[in-house]
Formats: sequence, structure tokens, C-alpha cells
Amino acid sequence: FEIIIISIVSYCISYYVFYNIHGLFAIIGRTLMFTSIFTIAMYKRNISPDVVPIIETILKRMGLKKVTKNL
Repeated sequence: FEIIIISIVSYCISYYVFYNIHGLFAIIGRTLMFTSIFTIAMYKRNISPDVVPIIETILKRMGLKKVTKNL
């Protein structure tokens, strides 16, 4: 149920931010905004244990998260 709420909120935010903008820029902007909001919310709420390792791997590859070595 929480995923549905996050999806609706993400959609509404991305829709109304780009409400008066049309064309390719709007399509790309809405997509990036929806994906960003949804991904951040999923990561912060820790809804699924499968999502966290995937996002952490992506952040490490992008250099946004420091790599810690387990000794």
C-alpha cells in the first residue's frame, strides 16, 4: 500500500512541476523527476530489502557513496 502512495505522490509532483511545459524537455523532465522521487523514497523508507543493495551499488559506481572495505 505504501508503494502505491509513493507512486501517486511522485506522479503528482512531477506532473504539476512540468504542467505548462510541453515537448521533449517535459517528457524527459517528468521522467527524471518521477524516477528520482520514487527511488529516493523507496531507499529512505526501506520498503524492500532487494532495493537497498541495488541503489547502493549504483551510488558506489557513480562515486556518490564511499566504498567501505569489510575486513
